[in-house]
Amino acid sequence: MNLSKILAPVDFSENSPHAVEYAAALAGMAGAGLRLVHVLEISPYEVYQQLGIFDGVPPAALAGAMEAEISGQGMMDKARRESLARLEDLLARSGYRPKGAAKGEVAVRQGKVVDEILAEIAETKSDLVVVATHGWTGLNHLLMGSTAEKLVRVSPVAVLTLRSGKT
Repeated sequence: MNLSKILAPVDFSENSPHAVEYAAALAGMAGAGLRLVHVLEISPYEVYQQLGIFDGVPPAALAGAMEAEISGQGMMDKARRESLARLEDLLARSGYRPKGAAKGEVAVRQGKVVDEILAEIAETKSDLVVVATHGWTGLNHLLMGSTAEKLVRVSPVAVLTLRSGKT
């Protein structure tokens, strides 16, 4: 198998750095490019949650505060900037050393996570996806679903899932 580009979707969970380091090591060995991508959900409340703002506050309680504090577009712009900075930091700390024409890249997309990752695969012609899993079972898995599981089912390319950084 010839790898030219590895895509690593990042959700900034505690397992994300491990998956990025693993993807970086694979990309380095294969002489492949490495692209980190984060997907911002469309819901402004979810953006606030991703940024850690108003943790634990129900969406209904935030409705007025969100409109008064910052417009939806302004909030998305802030989330995009902060996400890009976090991705750049993860890439820098990953140990990725590009060879030849290969390069490290970061991107932030907005929309439904699996749909946007699939679009990223197609647009970048990625050969492999390396993604962290949460290892949720039972009710958490039922309620939250699994982005990694969905990717494994629908991805046009191979998906390598990594459960945790403890190896």
